[in-house]
Amino acid sequence: MEQVGCFSADWEHPMSMIEITGEVDIFDDGRIVLLPLPGHTAGLTGALACLPNSGAYLLASDAAVLREHLDREIIPKNTWNQDLYTKVLDEIKRIEKSGAVVACVHDLSQWSAFRTAEGHYD
Repeated sequence: MEQVGCFSADWEHPMSMIEITGEVDIFDDGRIVLLPLPGHTAGLTGALACLPNSGAYLLASDAAVLREHLDREIIPKNTWNQDLYTKVLDEIKRIEKSGAVVACVHDLSQWSAFRTAEGHYD
């Protein structure tokens, strides 16, 4: 795996790792699916969590750092591959149109609006 922008010391440990090149359904039941979302960085991965009572949530990681980036299709200057990032934004919008809530990782106003007490999401 290319390590542009990464510190090799972060990856030098005894735990095993795999490279995710496609969707990975963690429990084989559609509840938590890892999605490759490259663009910001080469191996960026998000998670689509489908909760039986609360609905679907896309934890988009750094693929959608701020809601405004998604809404206005802003490409951050620290983006590794702008073409891939643009395609990922389109995929995130497609997932959102299917009914998922997109959690933008650095958007304080969005995170402030989420329910946080235990038991609110199931």
